[in-house]
Amino acid sequence: MTMDLCGRYWLSLEMPAVKIYDNQEQLLGYFTLINRVIIDTFISENYVAYFSDHQNDSNQTIHIDLHIEL
Repeated sequence: MTMDLCGRYWLSLEMPAVKIYDNQEQLLGYFTLINRVIIDTFISENYVAYFSDHQNDSNQTIHIDLHIEL
């Protein structure tokens, strides 16, 4: 689990989607990466996301610029 600068929690649970919660533990939605098994999530200060993908033992890191503005 990681927290971004706006206090949202990004929770990855070995599935293709990362659950996103607010600071009051309300589910805001999902960020889905089709055909992936996301184990770890990291969100940088400029909202570049890094996801560890363990689909078929590939052990890749996926880098996505989320284009979120504060």
